Amino acid sequence: MGATESTRGIRTLPVEGANLTSAEEDWVTTEAAAGNFQVDTFTGDGSTTAFTLTQTYSASVIAAEGGRVLDEGDDYTASGTTLTITYAPPDGSRILIVYRY
Repeated sequence: MGATESTRGIRTLPVEGANLTSAEEDWVTTEAAAGNFQVDTFTGDGSTTAFTLTQTYSASVIAAEGGRVLDEGDDYTASGTTLTITYAPPDGSRILIVYRY
């Protein structure tokens, strides 16, 4: 007995030893290559603009400051383990960064 498909078209986990379809194998390969997600949080101090990420950034950054989603390029840049905001977030403001590594 193999895997089944739900009413939403999402396949349940296959029974141990069952084979994945080629589409599923492709999805697994793509996701594995893309990396994992990391969430880092910081607190603004009114002067710091560069924030050191826990992992080395690879793709798909979402950054928010004080509840406002920031625009990549206009509001921040990301490279390696550094995310630089183009202004100093106010003292006490919450900075949330979600990214792939």
